[in-house]
Amino acid sequence: MKNASLLLAVLMFVTGCAGFQSNNLPQLSESDLDFENVDDKLVVFSKFTVDSSSALLDKDIAASYQKKKFDEALVDSGCCEISDDSSESNLVLSITSTDHSNPAAVIPAFITGLSLYTIPSWVTETRDLEIEVDNRKGRTKTYNLKDSFVLVQWLPMMFAFPFEGGPIANGEELTRNVVRNFVVKLEQDDFLK
Repeated sequence: MKNASLLLAVLMFVTGCAGFQSNNLPQLSESDLDFENVDDKLVVFSKFTVDSSSALLDKDIAASYQKKKFDEALVDSGCCEISDDSSESNLVLSITSTDHSNPAAVIPAFITGLSLYTIPSWVTETRDLEIEVDNRKGRTKTYNLKDSFVLVQWLPMMFAFPFEGGPIANGEELTRNVVRNFVVKLEQDDFLK
């Protein structure tokens, strides 16, 4: 009985979930942004909206959270500083994030949990951003960036988890990589000068 309780505790604390990047966008690192001049950073103002058909999603809360994560990743890229005032900024970003989540995905996850991760389930988390850039000199351009990762919940994934990560780490890395790709595109189109 003691061994069964210990096994159950281990199964509950060592979840069998791992995330796998789709790599629809090139995987860039901070070193890929070496073109940046840290002394002359652009001031950026961003406004976020979330487009979703889900009645369960509070679009204002989702937009606020996604804006925070996007702005953090933009600052981490080394190109920009964030401003709360659009009149003080060099670039104004109007970002629309499309939410592809499906509330029905909870049902397979629930079944997986009830089966102690012996029945697999998976869900795809997507970053789908349409970013309109205005440089205050009348030059505008729209960028469409989309990437995702798949979260697999299944007992054998407990061996992959340390190497592939879970939903929080993969979600944050996905956002950082989308922003890095966006910054590279801005540099290629001479918006960072």
